[in-house]
Amino acid sequence: RRTYQGILEMEPGHGDATHLLGLLEHQLGRHDAAIELIRRALKRFPANLLYRKNLAQILRDTGRLREAEQAYRTALESEPRDADTLHRLGLTLAAMEQFDEAGDCISAALAIHPGSVMWNDLGNIRTAQQRWPEAADAYRHAIRLDSGIAVAHSNLGNALRELYLLEESEVSCRTALDLDPGLFEAHHNLANALRERGDLVNAEQSYRDALALRPGDATVSLNYGFLQLLVGNYADGLPHFEQRLHGGNARLTRECRQMSSSLAGAALWHPERDAAGASLLVWSEQGLGDSLMMWRYLPLLRQRGVVRVALHCRAELLRLANQIDGVDQVIPTDQALPSDRFDLHCPLMSLPLQFATRLETIPNALPYVHVDNAAAEHWSQRMAGLRRPAVGLVWAGDKSLAND
Repeated sequence: RRTYQGILEMEPGHGDATHLLGLLEHQLGRHDAAIELIRRALKRFPANLLYRKNLAQILRDTGRLREAEQAYRTALESEPRDADTLHRLGLTLAAMEQFDEAGDCISAALAIHPGSVMWNDLGNIRTAQQRWPEAADAYRHAIRLDSGIAVAHSNLGNALRELYLLEESEVSCRTALDLDPGLFEAHHNLANALRERGDLVNAEQSYRDALALRPGDATVSLNYGFLQLLVGNYADGLPHFEQRLHGGNARLTRECRQMSSSLAGAALWHPERDAAGASLLVWSEQGLGDSLMMWRYLPLLRQRGVVRVALHCRAELLRLANQIDGVDQVIPTDQALPSDRFDLHCPLMSLPLQFATRLETIPNALPYVHVDNAAAEHWSQRMAGLRRPAVGLVWAGDKSLAND
């Protein structure tokens, strides 16, 4: 640092010294000073591609993505076929979730100068878009160029699992771990593949291996919770399942935060919090089948001292929801929440944890879903003349789910 400052004392406009001092300030965590220094160097030498790319990189590293994007685009104006700049611009756009254009940038870079890292990054973009065949193809390209890139084997394993090529997925993940036994993502991806193959014992060990490398990781903890629920270990599985609200599932984490914000300070209900005398909003968080399965808990909330229960649920279920015992108000999710103040709120799928559910204590009082009286009367009249009514059950999952 003193050397660069000494050069600048003798020659204040020295571009390289200004630029290198800026990089050093960035390494020392003084990011604003770094940006100012490199901009000063660029003011004197505006055509210097290295200065501009490093400025863009620092902006990207510090979360100033729009400015980084503009810096990379300015660099491309002078060097439109610079593969490295195209690659970095693609990564910046991906960080901004502009995945289509990000993929275009990295594809353009690959057409100029193919590289395993770029193919792997393109695979990551296709993964973010859930374009699994393209993701798998990109990872295979990366591996052809460098068979020793462990993360590409791990990523390929994840894409193959999404394509239900589970044996191949396991092989790819194990190859990644042969190359890098400490690769966290490979342990997690292997665990997911083994779980879907039904090898639950080895899947559990792989989840534990992943958590040993990154204790407390919300996504792995959530998937470990799924596994424990599958084998009936509710005591361990249900607490881990709560990680879906705390970073393990981006959508549900966001919904939980939004719900907390919109309810004027209502607290998230957790098992240690006493609900006696409280008003409670229970909100549906996942599919229709999940809602129907968990409604069995709603009539039990009075036992916990809750004095008022409101249910926030999808409009398709309103007719049934209005018949649930112990629910005072049903609010469709396509309507704004009322201004009424609730003391507590709780995601529907957290109710088993609230009741410390175990296999032998799953609520089984039937029926807990009722048909409204008018509908029952209507169909009784229509079927009155039939000796043995033929009943057809029509059921379907959500086609937007890959594993429907």
